[in-house]
This record gives sequence, C-alpha cells and structure tokens, in this order.
Amino acid sequence: MFTITYKRSQLIRLAALVIAIAAVSLAAIKVYYSYSKLHNYSMASAAMNDDNIIAAEAYYAQAADNGWIDYHQDEIAEAVLKLQPVTRIKTELSDILEQSASGDPADLAGSFVNYRNVKKAAASKGKDYQALFLDVSNHFEIERHFEDSFANYIAGLQKQMQAEMKKKLFTDEPTASFLSIPVQFFGSSEKKQAELALQLTSYDEAKIDAFARDKKFAEVLEEGIRLNKLYTGRKVNPDWLISKLETYAIDHLTASIDNNQIETFLRDAIQYEKKSVLAYKGSKVTNFISKQHKDLLRQAERLVQNKKYADAIALYKQLGIYRNTDKQLRNVEYKQASGDPGYLLSKVAPDRKFANITNGKDLMGASLYAIGTSNGKLLLARMMTDMSTNKKEVALDKDLNIKSIKVTNSLTSKPTILIEAGSSARKSRYIAYDTQSSELKKILDIEADGFNVEKAGKIIVKNGIGEGAGQESFYTLRNGTYKYDGIKPDYVEIALASLNKYKNVKVKFTCTILAADGTTAVVANGDQYILLYGVANMHEGQATVTGTWVGNEQIKKGDQSITAYKVKVDSLSQ
Repeated sequence: MFTITYKRSQLIRLAALVIAIAAVSLAAIKVYYSYSKLHNYSMASAAMNDDNIIAAEAYYAQAADNGWIDYHQDEIAEAVLKLQPVTRIKTELSDILEQSASGDPADLAGSFVNYRNVKKAAASKGKDYQALFLDVSNHFEIERHFEDSFANYIAGLQKQMQAEMKKKLFTDEPTASFLSIPVQFFGSSEKKQAELALQLTSYDEAKIDAFARDKKFAEVLEEGIRLNKLYTGRKVNPDWLISKLETYAIDHLTASIDNNQIETFLRDAIQYEKKSVLAYKGSKVTNFISKQHKDLLRQAERLVQNKKYADAIALYKQLGIYRNTDKQLRNVEYKQASGDPGYLLSKVAPDRKFANITNGKDLMGASLYAIGTSNGKLLLARMMTDMSTNKKEVALDKDLNIKSIKVTNSLTSKPTILIEAGSSARKSRYIAYDTQSSELKKILDIEADGFNVEKAGKIIVKNGIGEGAGQESFYTLRNGTYKYDGIKPDYVEIALASLNKYKNVKVKFTCTILAADGTTAVVANGDQYILLYGVANMHEGQATVTGTWVGNEQIKKGDQSITAYKVKVDSLSQ
C-alpha cells in the first residue's frame, strides 16, 4: 500500500485546479463563439431580408467559418454558395487595394489599371453582375481611394517640380512620373494631354531656359528632341514643349540676324532643319528661316544692282552655307567682270597691276576675256562657261610704247591679239599673237605706215621696213608667221566676165581680140563687147590686157549699133 506524501498531494490539487480552469475557459469560449455564430447568422438573415447582400455575405462568411456549434449549417452553406460572386469581387478588390497601398508609384498605377480591367470584365458579365460589382466597389469607396491616392501623388510631384525649378536643377523624374499615370485615371487621352500640359508647361519651359543658358543651340535642340521622345513614347503630344522650343529658336536666330551674324544664323538654321521632329512643314521656325533667307537673297540682289559686287559675292558665299548659290555667284562674277575689265585680270593675277586693258565676251572659247599688260608681259585672262578662269601670257619687248590693244578675227579667221605700238622709223609697229595655242604665239611683227587685210592669211603692208619699203607689199601667213611675199601690183587681176564690177579700177585680164586696126581692137565675151584703145600694134588673137574701164561707147556690128565697154589699155601682150 502506497503512502501519499504532502508534497505530492499539493501537486495533485494544482493539476485539478488547472483542469478546472481550462474546462471553464473552454466552456466560456464555446459560449462566446456559439453566441457569435448565432449573432452572425441573425445579422446575415436580417441583411438578406433587407437586400443588403454585401453585409449578408460578410456575416454568412463569418458564420460559416465558426465551427463551434452546428447551427443552420445547410442554410449557411447555401447562402455562402449563393453569395460567391460577392466574395469573389471582394477578394479582387482587396488584392487591388493591397497592391495600391505599397507606396510604390508603379504599384499605384498598376493597381488602378487592374481595377479598371476588373471593372470592365464585370461589365461584360451582364447587367446584374455589373450592378453587383458597382455596389461592392462603392461600398469600399474604391474610386475615391484612387482619386485621393493620385491627388496625393500629383501633389508630391508638384512639390518636387517646384523644388527643382527653384534650384534650377532638373531631372526627368516628375515628367516620367506624370506620364506613368494611367490614361484611364484622366478619362481619355485628350484629358490626359490637357492635364499634363497644365502640370508640366512651366516646368518644361524652365528646364529649356536653364539648359539654354549653358549650352549651344544644337545641344538645346537635342535636349528638346530627347524630351519630346519621352512624351511621344507614352503617346503624348507635348505641344507646349514644341512651342517653347520654337520660341527659343526664333529668339536665338533673330539675335544672330540683328547682330549681322549671317553665318551663325545659317548654320543654326541648318541644325534646326535637320531635326525633323521640330522642322515640320509650316512650323513657325521653318517659316521664319525661309523668310529671313529670302530677305538675305534680296539684299544680295540689291547689292548687285548697285554694283557692289564684292559685298554681293561675300553675302552669296555666306548664303551658300545654307543653299547652293553657285548660279548667283557666277552671275555676279560675270557682271563684275563684264563691267570691270581689270577684275578678271586681278582674279588670275591678284598680285599685279595692269595697264592697256581691254575686254570682251564670247570669244577665244570664253564667256569673258580681258587683256592687259603688267611687268613687261602681255596677259590674256579668260572666264570660261563653267566660270573657271585661266590665263596665258607672253613677254613683251622692253620699253614697248603701246598705243592700243584689240582682238581681231581678220588676220587668221581666229581671234588674234593685235598691238599697235610706237615706232621710230614708221608710223607704228604692229605685233599680233595667236590665242588658239596653249601659249600666246607671235604671228606678226612689222613696222609700217599701216596695213590692210586682203583676206585671212594675207595682208597689204604700206611702206614697211626692209623689203617693200616705199611700196605696198604682200605679207602672207606661212608656218604660223606673216612673211614678206612681194610688192603689191597696182592692178586687180580679174576674169573678163566681171569687168562690169571694176569701173575706173586698173585691172588685168585675158581675152581674144576679134578685130583690130592697130590702135583699137574689139573683144567679145558672150553678149558683152569691149573696145580696147591706147596702145599700137594690136592684132587679132589671144591677148593679156592691163587697163581701166573708163566708160561706154557705141560701135558698129554690121548695120547695128551696140554698146561696148571702153577700156584704156596701159599694156598688152600677145
């Protein structure tokens, strides 16, 4: 038999007490949850009777989760099944609210998009389900939750923008954050566009101003294009940004024009027009650039009209940076060279001064030419049809006293430069240069009292030095040089048929004498008759006559009286 000690007795009593307390607690808990289930069931039933299915769903759900007592289990289970759409909507909305409450802007935007997608899906399930969704959403004030959340978000962005504008230190964060707000929050793309314009116009303008203070024109444009891509990448058209860039560009370009910085204006205009996003057809800036360019062209034209050719050329060269002005430059240079013979010479030999200048056009294969002397040389400058220039030159005799320089085609049937210079022995010295070869080649050099061109390649020199002195002499072009070719006869050798062209001119012709009486003779040439007189011993037959047709005389041909050319004969050979 065991003996129970005092200590052990105490432990037994303590255990009994714990068991008793536990039993009482369990009973109390059971009573509480039993009452709670009865209460939830009662509230659920009342809510269902009042058509408050949102409250009913909550109470039935709590009752269904309470397994302490069996109480209307089938009815509760049936109600829970019936109210599953409410439960599903509450679950979806709870998940959305939980996502939006993370504090991450992306989560806020994402949860709002999810909410709109869920709402749209509910509408596709019929009017009853859509109405149920709206009731649950309104009950939890989902729309207001997002309105408040986005309002707070926008207020934070506004505060950030103000701080950046004050410090003039800008980031893309406010812009990107505004763009991330779903279009559904604004209601439409148009409304989002309007709201972003309202919120970001001042910020973007301040950003461009700050950037423009330290950067070059092209860099500002690049920054504007970068920002534009930021917007258009989110399908937003930043009209306010483009407008700001246009205003900036016009102000910048106007300053260049006002300061007469034409090259700067034109180079910046090119930079702007390369930016296709900005240089759209009909934009304020492209129209401004076009107008200024036309004004500058008109200014250049006025300079040409006023014969300020150097200024016009300088301006056209500047304008060539923007648009090709080669045609205008050719026109100015042509006009300048036409009006100023020395211009073309100075162009091909800019370090020299010229005298005895003459010029012309459309000769020697050139549109324009100029001839002058400098430093003992004769120089021919040509401007070709493509506006290129070249020169030919040749050394002149020392101390040559030039009277005139001209270009003639008569000496060779090709353009030849003819110099008339002083002579100590005759009236003048004549020097001619062929211009067709690669260099100026001398083809004539005579001192005489003058000369006439009989035909290309043959001239008549009056009283030349040397052979033919005191006479008229022929000089003929042989092997590229005019050379003495004998004394010029004092008659013209003709065919008898052309006698009627040479009245009172000494001529020489060959004929056949039909009748002669010693001192007179008759010659027939077809229907034409010639009466020869002035020498003795003429007789019938072939004859070479030198003489002058001095008039007409009637002669007898049988019983007829006919008119004959009367020729005074100087010499006759038979």
